Amino acid sequence: MRKRSRTIETFSLSMVDLFACAMGAFMLLMIILTQYYQKTSRDFEEAQRNVFLLEQLRAQAESASRKAVEARIEAEKMARVNADEAEAMRQKANQAQAEARSAVASLEEAKKKANRQVKDLEVARRNAEERARSLERELEEAHRLAFLGIVTQAKKLIFVVDMSGSMKEYKTITEQAVAQMVDPMDSGYQMSMLGFHTDSTEATTPIFHVWPEPFPTLRTMNSSGISEAKATVRKWTSEFRGQTPTLTALKKALNSSAEAVILFTDGNPNDATHDEILSQITSQNAGRKEIHTVAVGDYTEDAEFVSFLFKLADRNGGQFVGLSSLGN
Repeated sequence: MRKRSRTIETFSLSMVDLFACAMGAFMLLMIILTQYYQKTSRDFEEAQRNVFLLEQLRAQAESASRKAVEARIEAEKMARVNADEAEAMRQKANQAQAEARSAVASLEEAKKKANRQVKDLEVARRNAEERARSLERELEEAHRLAFLGIVTQAKKLIFVVDMSGSMKEYKTITEQAVAQMVDPMDSGYQMSMLGFHTDSTEATTPIFHVWPEPFPTLRTMNSSGISEAKATVRKWTSEFRGQTPTLTALKKALNSSAEAVILFTDGNPNDATHDEILSQITSQNAGRKEIHTVAVGDYTEDAEFVSFLFKLADRNGGQFVGLSSLGN
């Protein structure tokens, strides 16, 4: 079969041409814009990345914002807690300050009380010291040595013993009297003895016996000192003889370091009158030593002799004792 021929219309070719031209123009534009298209693509990708980053940043910002809110809330909580703690601390500080003021007031009161106690203690101390001194005086008074009725506080003594012939009758009394006087002594005492007489009833030159030697040494009256004193007196009583130089003996005794002189005698002196002895011995002594007198034997038969011994003791701070037999 023969094909049918078709007529080519002008319009149809124009359209083809138009399409071809259009296609060409499009292709030309595409070729021209290719470089811009690639750049736009890269910008798009960059923009996508930026969008992604922005999304991440937004997420991070939101997270940071949430954390900031949480931190603010926590800070507010902590602020409230801190405020409470601060208030508690302030209250504690106020309480401590009040306690401190109270403590200061208590300390001031305690200080005042302590001052009062110190004053009271000072008064008590002074009273105690005064009492102690009083007791000491009483103790000293209680410890005063009593010799045959003679009481003295002296710790250093000298016995002046009449060894004249008339004393032979009273040898035993003399020995026992000295023994009674030295037995109570201890090492706190010191003493010496001075015996006096003349060689005979006609002689006037005094003879002296001293213990311990040399005069005016004092002997500590420990046990051996007491024994020596007793033995010495027993020896002296065997030598009683002669007259009674009392003034010379007393003057010699006053030159010793003894605090008290105790005179043993049975009769009137032969080297001076009573008044001369009273005057000279009292003047020489001038109150420095106690002078005690012991009348031995039948002293009551001679009132003038007793008066002399009494005045001698009285004017020199001593005491008079009469000893007619042991224990009297």
